[in-house]
Amino acid sequence: MNRRSRSGCIECRRSKIKCDERKPYCGTCARRGRKCCGYPVKHGPKPLKWTANNDCSDGPPRKRRRSSQISLDDEAEVSYGIDSYTHYALASSPVQDPSAHRNLAATHHGSPTGDKPNWELPCKSQLLPSLLRELSTFASSEITPEIANSIAMYFARHPTELVIGSEPAFITEMNAHVLQVLHSNVEAVGIGLCAIGSVYLQNQGSRSGLELALGSRIKTLATIRSYGSRGFSGLTIEQAMSMILALVSMELIDQRYKPDESPFKILHSVASAMIHHHISKSLTFSSTAKYLIRALAREDMIMALVQRRSVFIPTSVWLDEDCTAAADRFMGFTMTLMPLLEELAELAATMNSRSSVDVTVEPTPHTTAQASCSYTNINDRFSSLECLLLAWKPPLVPDFSGASSRKFILQAAMYRSAAQLYLHRLKHPPGCSAVHDMEALAFAYDIFAHLSGEPRDNRLALFPVFIAACEFSRIDDRAIAVEAFNSIYESRNTQSTWVTRIFVRDRVWGARDNGWGWNWMELVKIWPGECIPI
Repeated sequence: MNRRSRSGCIECRRSKIKCDERKPYCGTCARRGRKCCGYPVKHGPKPLKWTANNDCSDGPPRKRRRSSQISLDDEAEVSYGIDSYTHYALASSPVQDPSAHRNLAATHHGSPTGDKPNWELPCKSQLLPSLLRELSTFASSEITPEIANSIAMYFARHPTELVIGSEPAFITEMNAHVLQVLHSNVEAVGIGLCAIGSVYLQNQGSRSGLELALGSRIKTLATIRSYGSRGFSGLTIEQAMSMILALVSMELIDQRYKPDESPFKILHSVASAMIHHHISKSLTFSSTAKYLIRALAREDMIMALVQRRSVFIPTSVWLDEDCTAAADRFMGFTMTLMPLLEELAELAATMNSRSSVDVTVEPTPHTTAQASCSYTNINDRFSSLECLLLAWKPPLVPDFSGASSRKFILQAAMYRSAAQLYLHRLKHPPGCSAVHDMEALAFAYDIFAHLSGEPRDNRLALFPVFIAACEFSRIDDRAIAVEAFNSIYESRNTQSTWVTRIFVRDRVWGARDNGWGWNWMELVKIWPGECIPI
């Protein structure tokens, strides 16, 4: 009996089993406990699979030119960051004719339509009466049927697959904000959404997905550069953040991601420069602007901790009274924890810069006295953060049911334990003593004890899982960590999950097993771009 499916879903065809061909997601995958990846495009090629380019185990990546940190009060720095990212984008494009790149970038400059929009959302009962009806109202020569199809793919997959637990309230809220910004500038914002949707189509096997995704990325960059040359006149902060967020989201889900070409630092820096440009004009942020900034700020916060640097996007920009009794689509109940993580990143940056100075400065009586004062100050900061993290509790949010609140509380507990483990490792690096290593392992076990049994509830737990997995030396512990990485990847489909798993396996565990230094904070410097737990 032939058990294969010729018209089945991607996962069933890959597994060579019979698919019940239920649309849009088959029931066979659900019964097998697997995530259905949908159906390949008709007459398209086979779905893309992992290639050697995604594996970080073949040796150190090529050295890449480092970009300077963007000045927060200089508009020209935005152009520099975009130029750096554009160079990376063009290098990734399949278009070989340079004039084609110029023509593609010149086709779109975008301009807001109508009067200045009202960025304050109505009450939740009025949100999204019909997503299809909203999309059908868009009329623009730039939005071709192919682009519209990619935008529809964005709405069909992106919010559902990225927010915590596919929470309906978060999906509705996310779609409402995105639609509002999209209505304000269909061409500029729509091309960014098209880039994300096209990557999903590419991952499903669409022939035109890759070219459309890269073309949309170049158009988005051209739009940002065009407005930047005019001091961002005519571009709202909401539109700017949505375009940067689209570029970041595209990189997160792109299977062609290469660690040695990681663009996240550049994009977060550009977003920071735009935010501070907005502040310099004494302008306030709408609820939609803060909503979009929060997504970028969370990523920037995690990367600041990984790279031991100060954050580009301060919590003071987006954290307000509303956050003290609310849940975020990505941060859950941890929004009030972010100021403590910001302090933690500042402390890590201080420790990182001090270690560099200690290597280069000759000791003198004056420098010795300064060092003694510095040590006292740092110890005080350690003690203060330990107390604050121990005392922190997630807020009470009555808007969610007990089941929903449970997953947010578990995630909050994981992030607090991860922050405590991070602080512990700043003070006591791996391998400094067996006692401190055991204390770190206890924090790691506590993180894994709070993992939910439902994979989609752990989607945003990549950073805690990463920092805990680095502590494991036992084979059974590592097997559980790999299983956690795999479940996050299958639920959220972000390449950041996969490359981070490989970094832990090959760099951290590999170094420890070979008797080398296995401090992940130092290994990140050696292999930049391979650890992106966002």
